[in-house]
Amino acid sequence: MPHTFSSVTTLFLVLLLSLSACTHHNGTLTTQKSAITHPIDGATGELFLIGQDPDHKDRRLMRVKDTTLTLFKNVEGLSPDSMHLLNHTTIHKGETVLDLGTGPGVQAIFAARKAKYVVATDISPQAGENARINIAQLKLAHKIDVRVGDLFAPLSVNERFDVILFNLRYPTNEASKSLWNVHKRFFAGVKNHLEPDGRIYYQFGFERNMRPVKKMLLDNQLYIAEQRSATSSVLENEKFITLEIRVLPVAINP
Repeated sequence: MPHTFSSVTTLFLVLLLSLSACTHHNGTLTTQKSAITHPIDGATGELFLIGQDPDHKDRRLMRVKDTTLTLFKNVEGLSPDSMHLLNHTTIHKGETVLDLGTGPGVQAIFAARKAKYVVATDISPQAGENARINIAQLKLAHKIDVRVGDLFAPLSVNERFDVILFNLRYPTNEASKSLWNVHKRFFAGVKNHLEPDGRIYYQFGFERNMRPVKKMLLDNQLYIAEQRSATSSVLENEKFITLEIRVLPVAINP
């Protein structure tokens, strides 16, 4: 998941970690009165960094909406843009969901509240273990299957889903343009794992990235069914965009 914090925000969060404290009681998390929480996305107030896990020095604790989660040191957590995806994804009761690049499992966990089942994948074994810990803590292991591998590699050939979530790193400058290659591979293979009337929720950062995204969709017979945007509360003059994407209907010759 991409990080889009400014240097000032990053420095504040580093200082915050040294000031925060939490305790566990009877398997549930409580925040000490002296603990400090910082809203990472100030506009919604739904994403907070609590601080270091007192039981594991290599882990942090974060709160997403009403849920407290563990974040491993080398696993990317939520940022305001991935929070935008979470807030603009629609899951209907009984649907099947694929969460690609699950990280600590946030998108999968919230999807599982309505979905019949969720498959969550990540190329990082450490991220997979991080997601499993959060999923087990929330007693959702019966609904979420965590797998490790690159993009669709962990899936069987015939596995298809009603909803596919995609929120991986995207280019932020000329030097990182090669990151589009992962997105190209995603769009080239996604139809093989999408139900005929399924949909994709795709978060790619900012409005300025729309041109390459539209080309990838056109190349793979996909279209934008709905565009959901919001001005960033953290980055000045930036607008986050999440797209609902569907497969173009096949033309029938008379």
